[in-house]
Amino acid sequence: MDMKEFRKRAYGTIGYLATWHGGHSYGQSYDYRDNAEFFHTLEFARDEFSARFRGSWGGFTYLEFNDFGEITGVKMSESFQTPAVDETAYMDLRVIWIDLDGDIQYGEEIVKRYSFGPRGGVVESD
Repeated sequence: MDMKEFRKRAYGTIGYLATWHGGHSYGQSYDYRDNAEFFHTLEFARDEFSARFRGSWGGFTYLEFNDFGEITGVKMSESFQTPAVDETAYMDLRVIWIDLDGDIQYGEEIVKRYSFGPRGGVVESD
């Protein structure tokens, strides 16, 4: 079974495309796909958002795109200390799924946003 055939059988949501904004080094990119990261669950994205605020060691798993904006892969995960997230930072998440034809798709619509509340807790908004 080739990869396309496998993806046709595994259709449905596979994860989330995340973009970071604010903080010391997360500015608004010209195109959000320039630094898009992959998270397999909303819980993992939320945990990583909180961990980077605390300056913990974070994991970066960037998505790769072709010239047409289609996801072509996931780069190898990197792990290093992440001090650039402060109380002004927020993360936007878009759904990634495999359609019935086996193609990887992602939505333009932001389905979830994580930010920090006044006491440093993670605030979730749709």
